[in-house]
Amino acid sequence: MNLRTKLVIAQLPWAMALLMLGWFALKNMSDLENHILHLLQINYRSVIASHGMKDALERMDAGVLFSLLGNHAVGAQMTRDHGRVFEQAIKMAMNHIENQDERTALQNTMKRWKHFQEDLEPFFDTNQQVFGKEYYMDRLYPAFLEVKGSVDRVMNLNQTAMASKIDQIPVISQRFRGMLQEAVLSGLAASILATFALQGYVLRGIRILSQVSRRLGEGDTLARAYVTGQDEIALLAKEFNNMANALWEYRLSSMGESLRLKNISQAALDAFPEPVLVFNSQGHLSHWNQAADATLDHLQEGAITVTSEEQELPAWWNHVAPALNYVLNNKKVFHPSQTEEAGILHTLQGESHFQVHGHPLFVEDHFDGGVIVMQDVTYRSRMEEMQRDMLATAAHEFRTPLTSLGLSIHLCLNEMAGPVNEKQAELLQTAQGDCQRLENLVNDLLHLSRLNTGKMELVKVPMVVDRLLAKANADKLDHALDKGVYLNVVGVEPAHLVIMADEDRLLQVLNNLLDNAIRHTDIGGTISLAAMLEGDSIVFQVMDSGQGIPPEYQTRIFECFFQIPNQESGSSGLGLSIAQEIVSLHGGRIGVESTPGQGSLFWFALPVEQVGQEASESSGESRMADGAGTASRSISLA
Repeated sequence: MNLRTKLVIAQLPWAMALLMLGWFALKNMSDLENHILHLLQINYRSVIASHGMKDALERMDAGVLFSLLGNHAVGAQMTRDHGRVFEQAIKMAMNHIENQDERTALQNTMKRWKHFQEDLEPFFDTNQQVFGKEYYMDRLYPAFLEVKGSVDRVMNLNQTAMASKIDQIPVISQRFRGMLQEAVLSGLAASILATFALQGYVLRGIRILSQVSRRLGEGDTLARAYVTGQDEIALLAKEFNNMANALWEYRLSSMGESLRLKNISQAALDAFPEPVLVFNSQGHLSHWNQAADATLDHLQEGAITVTSEEQELPAWWNHVAPALNYVLNNKKVFHPSQTEEAGILHTLQGESHFQVHGHPLFVEDHFDGGVIVMQDVTYRSRMEEMQRDMLATAAHEFRTPLTSLGLSIHLCLNEMAGPVNEKQAELLQTAQGDCQRLENLVNDLLHLSRLNTGKMELVKVPMVVDRLLAKANADKLDHALDKGVYLNVVGVEPAHLVIMADEDRLLQVLNNLLDNAIRHTDIGGTISLAAMLEGDSIVFQVMDSGQGIPPEYQTRIFECFFQIPNQESGSSGLGLSIAQEIVSLHGGRIGVESTPGQGSLFWFALPVEQVGQEASESSGESRMADGAGTASRSISLA
């Protein structure tokens, strides 16, 4: 007998008990329903017939009143029609007599009905002039009341009988309920006893295998499972014993060296002070070191995968998932570009800042997964925060004396403090220029400080992109002409695009990008502005034909104070950092595409919160076109 047959036999007591209980319950419910219907059906129909008789009588009386009011034809017709209805109802009541009292009451009703008809016939006989109120009050109305009272007695008899039978229903229902409970308890007890007996016989081999598995897990490779029989469990026990024999041989073989090497690899992994997570090529967590175990929660082999969606994920997964996705999809190293990208985690040691690095894992040129290293940059983040605070404080302290110094130089240049010779005026003008550059640097530092600390709030309003580009072009046109650079607006696609954004801040971003382009574009060069809608983002572009940026510096171009070596910029190195912060504050992204000697394309993309077309009255305004025929270079937003 195989295992399937044994399991089916073990379930038979439950199936039989269920079938018997179902049959018993259906039979009792059917009996109860038939009994209740038998009790109520006859009296209910008699009550319906009594209502029909009363209604017909009242309408016949209404017909008599119609005749007394002068409408003799209508009254006679009503009386005849409802007389037939009364006779049908009384026949229905006669067909559902239950006892002698009801039969006597119906016979009395028939007798009074005949008397009422005999009195009613001469009333509508047009050959007899007996119409009048006196006849109605003396003969018809008393006869009507007698018939109606007799019908009421029939109705009362049936209603009383129905009430008595309804009072019997709870008693009958309680009796059926008790029988059903006794049957349920008896069937349940019998099936439990039979099932336990059969399942104990079936599961004996499984218990033996479970005990042997536990002993093997504890390291006892000499444990064996002895199960008699020819079913699947007995066959499984034989295979299990073969596996245990192979395991014992494996311990004694040279393959144990591989296990030793694996332990050495895990020990080397544990030597890393940073949390290290290893994922296989399907994105399943497979290994981790002691630092990760001490820092991160919910670490369980295979429990967290790159496709996890429905399960509740730990907080650190939000920082790890992007790097892991990049490594698995591209099979390349993932490095964060800036310290600001460090994630904040609440670990067992407190709040820590981590930067996530990803490395592909290759085994004999075969991609086998990825390694995630969570670098603790808490100290560095705090030092950079202190650096930003110090710069903001220094900028605040410099601002007042710089303002005073600039005012003093201005007063001297205007000879408010006395005459100034030509040499002194030249020195003062140089000092005034340096003072203005220092003041611009202090303003940039204060502005960047407000952005970094989140003190700057956006004031988003509907704005037309065409006008924004035209305004930025107008602000920097004189500067470009002084440098000998051609500045133009290529256009906006679609035209007259309206978005929700902080217009002053976006204008500042465009001005900073234009300043950077003008500084690095030679005389006779071209700078173009453009904007276009791509998917759910609006992309702004500043294109120049200038010097270009070497590839090794393109990832650092937005860092504070960064200057490309061997290039004279004449700037503080904060404009692009401020632009990046403002774009990030809008929830957007910024980047650059450049080839040395062929110019650069700076772009930033903002999510479109609200987009539309400018009102029709503004559609007639001319857009600034590309006078030099410079083509717009677009970028792909994946």
